[in-house]
Amino acid sequence: MQKRLCFGFRDAAGHEREGLSEPMPPDDAYDWNPGDAGEIRYDVANPDDQIWTGQRHGRCTGAGVF
Repeated sequence: MQKRLCFGFRDAAGHEREGLSEPMPPDDAYDWNPGDAGEIRYDVANPDDQIWTGQRHGRCTGAGVF
């Protein structure tokens, strides 16, 4: 069964946003822990249009898994 990650980030205007990753294999999802930071890309004109890229970025500084 595929898994999805919940993530949060602060957009360019400073608003907090939340989203879900695309479905992924459980082993990939279990590699992430709350507080891990990963790359999220979003449309600045429409921040609700976002995607979790799966790239790691150290500890959470405003975009990460929770």
